[in-house]
Amino acid sequence: MAENKSAFGQVTYEVVPDLRITGGVRYSHDLKSRKGQTVVDTYDSIGNSYSIGNFISRQVNQINDASRTFSEVTWRAGVDYDSPLGLVFASVSTGYKAGGFNDGCEIGTGTNCGLPAGALYYDPETLTAYEAGFKFRFSPAFRLNGTVFHYDYQGLQLSQLSDICGGPCQVTTNAAKAKIDGVELDANIQPTDRFTVRLALNWLDARYDQFTPDPVVNFAGRPLNRSPKWSWIAGLNYVVPVGEGKLVADAQTSSRSRFEVTDLANFAYFYQPAATKTDLSLTYNAPDDRFYVAGFVENLENNLVVTGASTGLFGAVTFADPRTYVSADGRWR
Repeated sequence: MAENKSAFGQVTYEVVPDLRITGGVRYSHDLKSRKGQTVVDTYDSIGNSYSIGNFISRQVNQINDASRTFSEVTWRAGVDYDSPLGLVFASVSTGYKAGGFNDGCEIGTGTNCGLPAGALYYDPETLTAYEAGFKFRFSPAFRLNGTVFHYDYQGLQLSQLSDICGGPCQVTTNAAKAKIDGVELDANIQPTDRFTVRLALNWLDARYDQFTPDPVVNFAGRPLNRSPKWSWIAGLNYVVPVGEGKLVADAQTSSRSRFEVTDLANFAYFYQPAATKTDLSLTYNAPDDRFYVAGFVENLENNLVVTGASTGLFGAVTFADPRTYVSADGRWR
């Protein structure tokens, strides 16, 4: 069970025309609790492995009743300026993610509770974020947005396989410090009322600043999972009037550089090579949007893309959808 209570406030002050400063603060209080136990029932055998006889006994192996509270004060400070081209902004803010439970028992209760605190609980994760950017409109047909950012994580919550429970078990730990630097640009260009071009480019440097899951292993400097260094999107949209309805053609290609799929906490190394994905669609919209009929193709290249991976006895790898298409799809109102 989880319960959250919070109080927050924010004030914006106009220093001079077109220049504003903003300050805000938030107090969060989280209560997390659970009730449960591990129970083993014993029955008589009646001669084969698929049947059981009379109930003999019940053993409660582990009491899992527990509660924890977490609280944090976070804040934000920012400045905004309305330039002739558009908005320019910068901010510094902090964030917080409450801790929680791992499988185990409450410290100090139950005769079978000999697990260390790390097997039972994990602590909050905190973030300090620095951002600056702009939202410019050079003309009605050309918009350009850009952002640079730096994120500093402390107590990064990671799920990892550990022997902290006396044997292999999956636990969440505050295993790492991490830093993320990035630049994002996106543009929208509309040469005519019917034709639109969408462009986006992202650069990301996301790495562990401190991560030692084992005394002889140091992952400092290694990239965070699912964090490609480069990614981009290019899209085209064209509208053709058909009577009082319209025909809309759309094409979009996206690409990402190589990235690690797993978070390294389990000492597993899976990576996804650089890949490109193209989606195409053609849609007819009836007058007043009474209905539409569409056909599409997704993942035109039919590339194999890993979306997840896990290790162990029941390890598995999951993949994104292969090339998919539909000849017609519609909706009526």
